Amino acid sequence: MKHSSRLLLLSLVCLGVVLGCSRTVTGGYEDSPGGKYRLWMRTFGAYGHVFSEPTSKTLRLRLVERIGGTNNADEKLLCEKTYHVKCADFGLKTSWNQEHILTTVVYTWDSWEAAESDGGKLRQGVASNYIATLTFNFDRKSAKFIETK
Repeated sequence: MKHSSRLLLLSLVCLGVVLGCSRTVTGGYEDSPGGKYRLWMRTFGAYGHVFSEPTSKTLRLRLVERIGGTNNADEKLLCEKTYHVKCADFGLKTSWNQEHILTTVVYTWDSWEAAESDGGKLRQGVASNYIATLTFNFDRKSAKFIETK
C-alpha cells in the first residue's frame, strides 16, 4: 500500500509538471526575393497558458544566408534577435527590399469573435494594435544583417 501511494503521488506530480510546463511554439520562414537569404521566425507562448491569452511571449528571428542550391540545408547565421512582448495572439508581416533590407511589422490580432464580417463569414483574423516595426539592413562590410532603430 505504501509503495502504490508513492507511485500514485509521483505520477500525479509528473502529470502536473508535464501539463503545467507545456507551451505553444510556432515557426516558419520567408525567403528573400532571390532566395539567397532566409528569415526564420519562431514564437514561444507562456508555459501553462493558451497562446491566445494575453501573456508574455517570445519572438525569435534568425537571418541566415542559404548556401548551395535550393535542396541544400546548409546555412550561415547572419543575425539572431530575441524580443519579448506581452499580448494575446500576434502576427508578423514581412517584406524584403531587393534582398538587402528586411522590414517586419509585429501586431496583435483581434479576437476571432470580432473577426466576423461579410454575412457572418469568419476571416483569417484581423490585424490590429501595432506593436513594432523591425528593420534589418545587410551590411556589406561585416557581411551580416544589422538591426536599425
